[in-house]
Amino acid sequence: MAISGTAATSLGVIHQGEVIHEAHFGFRDHALSLKPNSDTLYGIGSMTKGMVASAVGDLVERNIMTWDEKLRHLIPEFTSPEPVTADACTIADVLSHRSGNALPLILKSALLPMANVMTPSFGLQSGWQYSNWGYALAAEAIARRTGAPFEQQLRKTLFDPLGMTRTTTRPDWREDDRQHGRGTTKELLSPFKQLAKIFAGHASIPLRLSTLDEYGLGWFKGCVPGFPGILSENNGAKPQVIFSRNGTLAGFSSAVFLLPESQSGIFDLTNTKSTCDSGDLIVKAILHTILTKTAMKTAGGRHQARTAQLDAAPYTGRYYWGTDACFVDIILLEGGLTLKVQGREDQAYPLEHYHYDTFTWLVTDDEEARRSRYTQPIRAYKFVFERNEVGEMHQFVWQEMGGGQGSFAKRPSPKYHITSA
Repeated sequence: MAISGTAATSLGVIHQGEVIHEAHFGFRDHALSLKPNSDTLYGIGSMTKGMVASAVGDLVERNIMTWDEKLRHLIPEFTSPEPVTADACTIADVLSHRSGNALPLILKSALLPMANVMTPSFGLQSGWQYSNWGYALAAEAIARRTGAPFEQQLRKTLFDPLGMTRTTTRPDWREDDRQHGRGTTKELLSPFKQLAKIFAGHASIPLRLSTLDEYGLGWFKGCVPGFPGILSENNGAKPQVIFSRNGTLAGFSSAVFLLPESQSGIFDLTNTKSTCDSGDLIVKAILHTILTKTAMKTAGGRHQARTAQLDAAPYTGRYYWGTDACFVDIILLEGGLTLKVQGREDQAYPLEHYHYDTFTWLVTDDEEARRSRYTQPIRAYKFVFERNEVGEMHQFVWQEMGGGQGSFAKRPSPKYHITSA
């Protein structure tokens, strides 16, 4: 926060409908040393785009509106210098940023006069360009169809059912006529369901390389780990679809990530326009922690509980991989088993019983750093011992030794003596 110049931030994590973490840092009012809490109001910016899409989805569910309904049917005054856009532009087009609308922000009262004279950047549905205009038009369409102000419809659809009494689009202390979104940590942690239509990919995002990134209706859709991780240690991670949304204007930034597979959500709100979008970085750091814990939980799920460790002595010995050039010693040390690679004292690691004839040699991050070890996939830390037909230990399988499994056969060596302590 100090590096980015962020005055205050509040973050929250939900998992399977439950709040599992909430934290607040810094000052909501630095001059008065007031700290943020669950009820602190933050600007949320474009996070409201998902809310607009949800409000439309509610009307679609109640057969009041359709995704493919044309704007000119909802807003008769709507037009465009581009005839196709004027005639065929739909609610789904403006919500997915494929209408070609431009970027500026204006007063609500000037919405239609300005929108009607804007020349689209591309033909309808032929490109993608982020635009706030489309969402302003969608909000106007909601108001026209329901006969109620947009904020009133949003409160009826989302805020009231979720108990979001302090979230608003019209702060009382603002004197101008611009739209704003404000929310609190407590209220944004409330879980709510979205329609499948909203999260479906509606437009490909133009990037320098071909990717699977898409834009739904108010949400960006992607996959983790991303393309840059293919040749990294993350390449074995199970891909997950992720939905994200950032919001920023002068004075604040916000970010939210949703992971449908694990039913998890992360968000961060700040009261500062930082030098490096600190809210986004905070959410990504938490995302990394969640994905790491998910991997460890998966690994732990393979553990068979209540399998007692047998006598340690039969596991000891020297095990060779193919030739005499590569071997691992399994010795008794301080009452437990220890492995030594190539007989080296600086490559000795204690073995911990996992289940049955399987042992692990997991070490902490600090220990790996101290010993300058490269971080390996979790299966690299697992030895599975196997017995022959008469029940004697005759080999172990190293689950991952840099290129796949390796079978190490136990055999005596005239120069080898088991040591113990």
